[in-house]
Amino acid sequence: MKINLNLKDKISGIAQAFKKKSEDTTSSKPVVDSVESTYGSNQVFGSPFFDEERQRALELQSKLLKKYSGVHLDDYFKGYEIKSEYGSSYCIEDEFNCKIKRNDIEKVKNCILSDLQLIRGIGEKTEISLKNSGYNTICDLTKHNRYGSCAKEILTSLENNGVSGLLDSIPNNYPKSHPTIMEASKMHKLEDFVFYDIETMGLFGSPIILFGMSFVADNKINTKQFLLRNINEEPSSLYHTISELKNRKALVTFNGKSFDMPFTQDRLGYYRMNNSGIPQIHYDLLHFSRRTWGNNLENCKLQTIEKELLGESRKDDVPSSMVPEFYRNYLRSGNIGPLVPIVEHNKIDVVTSAKILNLLWEEW
Repeated sequence: MKINLNLKDKISGIAQAFKKKSEDTTSSKPVVDSVESTYGSNQVFGSPFFDEERQRALELQSKLLKKYSGVHLDDYFKGYEIKSEYGSSYCIEDEFNCKIKRNDIEKVKNCILSDLQLIRGIGEKTEISLKNSGYNTICDLTKHNRYGSCAKEILTSLENNGVSGLLDSIPNNYPKSHPTIMEASKMHKLEDFVFYDIETMGLFGSPIILFGMSFVADNKINTKQFLLRNINEEPSSLYHTISELKNRKALVTFNGKSFDMPFTQDRLGYYRMNNSGIPQIHYDLLHFSRRTWGNNLENCKLQTIEKELLGESRKDDVPSSMVPEFYRNYLRSGNIGPLVPIVEHNKIDVVTSAKILNLLWEEW
């Protein structure tokens, strides 16, 4: 494979910068030294936009360090410690009033079964022809000489295994954002869902420092976060997070198929922890958002949808690229100030994800 020489030089330059930053760290701060030498320091390279964003973030951090000087972590976050065979974890819980739509499951099921292309061998033209001949649903197709057996298989799978049976029947050539998959999500009970998001120390192979989840119940969105007070708490926090995920039938993320879940699986592998029981049903809202609003919004980032479609704006937010630096400064100083926007950022992400799913249901 040919490598672009300019790209190679840039990568080499960045690697040298990270190496130099790690070597320059003083020996008087062993905890932070260990983190920086292993995972690098978070320097932002690139355009003036990122330089400006970084400057705003540093000003916020300075303000927070002054504001929370001397404030104990428990006094602000009101969390509690839980233990496991892997050690201690720190859990933070919160709740928000929010009404999420409950769907008419029978109506949704009828809509899904009108998609004849779920049957192997049926394309758009064949579907039109079949519907013109009176085969309007997969139930109707059970009487068809050619497609009857496949139609019966799908109905049996749906009857016996519910949503997972239906999703298993969806052809592999369907895109991740296909309308039938979004329709299938409406067949769940609201209590089936867990919305998931993580904050990390950088690229793959570095620790996850905050695990965030939200759950919908009784017109409320409840959040649960496992925050690392130090890096040694990662395995215990990972254990408790997976235990929570196992209690739900459907996982919902925003770009989680590309980032959050592969990253989580990587950390499970690092600690040789069991990953069985994580929901196999996974709805990544980024793909559905692009299909739904991609032509109307500047971009389909979570915060863009949050601002433009939900009418909500964040104050004193930390950019994701700056999370590692904020966290290292917390470790270095013991001041919880840099943690405050990290926890808030993650919490809002999992709450907004639930609201975006509700928006998508209204659109589809």
